[in-house]
Amino acid sequence: MKYNRIKGENRPQNMLRLPLLGKIRLGVKKVSEKSGKEYPSETDYFVCSPEIRAKYGDKPKTLPVMLPVEDEEKFLRQFYAVYGSNQKLKCIGDGETCERRHEEKREEMVCPHPENCEYGKANHCHARTIVQVVLPDINMGGVFQISTGSVNSDIDIRSGIEMARYLFGRISWVPMLLQREEKKIPDPKDGKMQTHWPVKLFPISTVEQANMIRQDNKRIIEHQKRLELPEKIIDGSQDDTPIEMIPEDLGSEVETYGQARQEKPPEDRVGQQKAGEDGSDGTLILPSENGKSRQNAEFELTGGNASEAPETGEKPTEGEPTVDYNLVVRSFIKDIKQYTKEKDLHQWWQGNWKHFKEQYPEELYEELVRAVNKQVAVIKKGKSRG
Repeated sequence: MKYNRIKGENRPQNMLRLPLLGKIRLGVKKVSEKSGKEYPSETDYFVCSPEIRAKYGDKPKTLPVMLPVEDEEKFLRQFYAVYGSNQKLKCIGDGETCERRHEEKREEMVCPHPENCEYGKANHCHARTIVQVVLPDINMGGVFQISTGSVNSDIDIRSGIEMARYLFGRISWVPMLLQREEKKIPDPKDGKMQTHWPVKLFPISTVEQANMIRQDNKRIIEHQKRLELPEKIIDGSQDDTPIEMIPEDLGSEVETYGQARQEKPPEDRVGQQKAGEDGSDGTLILPSENGKSRQNAEFELTGGNASEAPETGEKPTEGEPTVDYNLVVRSFIKDIKQYTKEKDLHQWWQGNWKHFKEQYPEELYEELVRAVNKQVAVIKKGKSRG
């Protein structure tokens, strides 16, 4: 038969496409057994599918990978994004132009970067990075996707790609390693250090191995030109996000944001402590800015930096802050438990309450108040036992 193949290497009929085999996440979605509230939680390991866990363990911190093609635009994507309800994109841009989505309509306009965009600031626009990689020990016939909102991960991934290009003379089908690495990162709002686990990507090879890889560059580079990659998943509900239930004893420490009690202490008791208030036997009562008495409890955040937010399949919904309030309260509870002396906790609180009062809404602020009161009660209870 004469006509049995469409001619032209660049024609779609002659392209080869690798399938998307799954997602590798940087966090999980947790649910309180008491309140039923969901919130994203960063992990220090890669959250993987069963076949990957069977090979590298339940909580792998490193994964051997390869990049499938030379063209970075095919496997790496950077963009600014605003998400609405059901994790749907409301706006996506690159710092020069953007596409604003209104129901079924799409409008292209100038993108001035989030810090210079009123719409971006009001709707918590942030940068995202997506990379697709091959796991050669799992399946060479497709790619896995990793998404992150971390600036540090973005820098380290792109730096590893350039290092591989320099070392091997190409970036496709060369041995590389993905790694979660603990790093102290300053919060852009207040400069305080937070612990995160950004993603690093770097080549792994000896000099001898690098020289052997270079010998096959021409063949590999020519062959991979025909490869196309699957469309990257950038929005839409991800029902396969792993979920962890928080035990009742831990969930009881976290009250749902927006359900804070509104009791205020008497104005004539500024600077005192009263037994039995707010479910504890020692309530901190400190002056507010206007001179009226107020319960105050503040802390140094160790989580909640939007730029390091883990990819759990959950995007901020319309009208919600980027920082998850339940996650903030849990981080706060963990931090104040290091104080075993009431004097130390009170001294630290005196130096921090005003800053946090200004940073958070009133309802969340009062949730933190109760957390400190509970810790005071624990300290006093320990003293009485001693």
